[in-house]
Amino acid sequence: MPFPCTTPFTEPSAFRSLRAHDRPVRLRTSTGDTGWLVCRYADTRQLCADQRISRSHPDPPNAPRLWTAPLFAPVADPETELQRHQAGRRALSSAFGRRSIAPLAGAAQSVLDSILDGLSDRTGPTDLCAELAAPFAARMVFDVVGVREEDRPLCLHRSHLLRVSEGPPPVLDPARIRVMADTGQDEATLAFFDVTEHETLAARIAYGLLFLLAYPDQLCRLQRTPALISSAVEEILRLAVPGGSWIPRYAREDIEFGPILIERGDLVVFSLQSANRDEGVFPDANRFLIDRSPNQHIGFGYGKYHCLAAHLSRLLLRTAISTVFSRMPGLRLAVPLDRIEVDRTQVTGGLNALPVVW
Repeated sequence: MPFPCTTPFTEPSAFRSLRAHDRPVRLRTSTGDTGWLVCRYADTRQLCADQRISRSHPDPPNAPRLWTAPLFAPVADPETELQRHQAGRRALSSAFGRRSIAPLAGAAQSVLDSILDGLSDRTGPTDLCAELAAPFAARMVFDVVGVREEDRPLCLHRSHLLRVSEGPPPVLDPARIRVMADTGQDEATLAFFDVTEHETLAARIAYGLLFLLAYPDQLCRLQRTPALISSAVEEILRLAVPGGSWIPRYAREDIEFGPILIERGDLVVFSLQSANRDEGVFPDANRFLIDRSPNQHIGFGYGKYHCLAAHLSRLLLRTAISTVFSRMPGLRLAVPLDRIEVDRTQVTGGLNALPVVW
């Protein structure tokens, strides 16, 4: 693990048999280490919320790793990591909370309209990943956090380095700290800013557009019944888990979990993609149904590591879906479905491209 996603629509075939086990399974990782894979819905919720699991490891240089990418690298403060994590969340919760995000609907619409205005006279294929989803997500996240225009290229580059699977971890430079200081943040928020998910958010927007293009019956239903937009967004969030949403963590102490013992320092890996396709929780789990109810997915994680940008993600997905298909009548893929490829160069995945015409 992690298992590669070969298409945007299906999960790796191994997950179905692994979910049949009544416990997490110990597997080898891409680095040659071993770790516990948690892929069932109930197990994921329970262990994500367990305070004995965190990013801390007693010996980070020798910790088992899921991948070589710096993203989610182990940290060396088991006594204070959770407290610092909570402090960082508090520092940014006002910016990313529901009350702060809801009034941004107008700004999101304006930003998206300006992007679409620039695409309006295109006659050839357009990549909605690079030319719509990515700039839309990055602009909105940086606006929310308060990053200045001149500092945004630096932040985009650092974010990319955190997600690629080769090369040394990026070094924090003084300019990076200055960004945080100028926006009234402190260094406790740094880890959150680096993983505020603008790339994952952009990937989910692209996935959402792709799913609706790939399932025209669901798109037609949404266009006939616009009130289904919120339900459609939740179904996209359930299935659109770029890269599989693999979350590596570590046991801070021994944990007895059913018949197994997760020992202190063990790698514990959560696959949100698998949990969100657990047949015991989601009937017809592999079908894309915009009116699925109930839909208690955990596409944003669960418990103490629930994604801070969840409300912003939902807002941008609603804005993109409701606007793109109305502004681009006749929107369709410019290549066959089997030509849409998953990005395997970054651990957060996504699509290589989403070429369309209209």
